[in-house]
Amino acid sequence: MRRVLLLAVAAAPGLSACVSLPEDVLRQHLIEAPEPVSAPYAGLDPGAKSVETARFLVRAYDTGTAQAYASFCEDSYTRLAGDLGLYSFAPAAPYNIVVYRDREEYLAKTKQAEWSGGVAYGNAIHVYENEAAKGVIAHEIAHLVFKEFMDGTDISALVWLNEGIAVHAEKAALPASADAYASRVTRLVRPAPLSFTALSSMPPGAAQTGEAVERWYAQAGSLITFMIRAGGNFNFYLFLRKLKDGLPPDSAAGEAFAGSWRDMAAADAAWRASL
Repeated sequence: MRRVLLLAVAAAPGLSACVSLPEDVLRQHLIEAPEPVSAPYAGLDPGAKSVETARFLVRAYDTGTAQAYASFCEDSYTRLAGDLGLYSFAPAAPYNIVVYRDREEYLAKTKQAEWSGGVAYGNAIHVYENEAAKGVIAHEIAHLVFKEFMDGTDISALVWLNEGIAVHAEKAALPASADAYASRVTRLVRPAPLSFTALSSMPPGAAQTGEAVERWYAQAGSLITFMIRAGGNFNFYLFLRKLKDGLPPDSAAGEAFAGSWRDMAAADAAWRASL
C-alpha cells in the first residue's frame, strides 16, 4: 500500500495535520490507497502549458503561471536539500506538479472533499491557484524527497521526522506558515511540550482535538528546525543516512551529532532549553 495525501487548506495558514478533523483545523488528511497504475485524477484541459526544470514538470493554464510555480519548486527543493545536506541526492524522475485554475476545477477533477486544497500521489502533487498552494507544495516536496531518499527503509516509526521536515520546509517557503507555526509554538508548545517519547510514538489521531494536533505538528517542526540549525546541515545528513542504514534514532543521533548530543533525549533537552 502507498500513502496518498489529501491536503486541506486551513483557515489559519501553515497548519499541517494528517488526520480527519474539521476544516478550520486541517491542512491535510492522510489515507492509505493502492499505488495507482496511472494518474487517478483528470488533468488540465487542452491547451495547458508545461515547464520542465531539472527536478520538476509543472503544468498550468499559462506559461507564466507554470514558470512561476516551477521556479518556486526549484527554490524550495534547493533550500530543502541544503538544509538536509542532501547535496548528492537527485530524484530518479521529475516531480510532477499540476496547478488547476481554481477550486471548482480542482474539486470537480479530483473528487476530493470540499475542504481539500491539494492531493499528492506517487511523485505528483495536484493543487489549485490560491494563497496557500505554495505552502502545500513545499510541504509535499519535502515528503516526496524524504520518502525517495529513505527508499528501502521502514519509515513507519519516523512520522515525527517526516512531518517535522515537511513543516520545516513549509515554514521556510511561506512567511504566513512561519508566522502561524511560531504562534503555535509560543501558545501551545512552550507551556507544555510533549516528551520526545510521546512525539515519536503518538502521531495525532482522529480522536484528538484540534489543539493537540496543532501542538504535535508545531513541536515536530520546531525540533527539526533546531536540529538542523544547532546540529549543522552535514550532521543532519549523517543522521538521515544512519537512519536509512537501519540505526534507531538514539544511536543515529549519537553518532551523527557526536560532541553535541549523545541521543535524541539530549537533542530534545537542548531544543527545550532553546524555547
